[in-house]
Amino acid sequence: MVRDMPVHITHDKSPEIQLVQRDNREFIRCRTPENLREFLAGSVHVGLNFSAHPIAGEPERFHYDPGNEIVTQKNDGRSFELKEFLCYAFQCDIEGYSHTEYVDIAPDG
Repeated sequence: MVRDMPVHITHDKSPEIQLVQRDNREFIRCRTPENLREFLAGSVHVGLNFSAHPIAGEPERFHYDPGNEIVTQKNDGRSFELKEFLCYAFQCDIEGYSHTEYVDIAPDG
């Protein structure tokens, strides 16, 4: 069962970022690519290792480098510019429209 609770992130202007619990773990739920961009930009200064959990499918592990705005997939080393990663995570079509309702993020650690 998912329990949604607002997350209070410093300087966050988006009410669409939430803290959710499922399978006895806490996740940060981002409902739009812009929410995920805001979370990554406001959450890290030296880098962030995290897993992205889609609605369906298997989670994937990534590293975000804020200095270069590059996201690297941990299992194969594939790198994305931040904008490309946001579209990848939200399954955007060629016009940039998202085809998923949210992505849950779990920082490693």
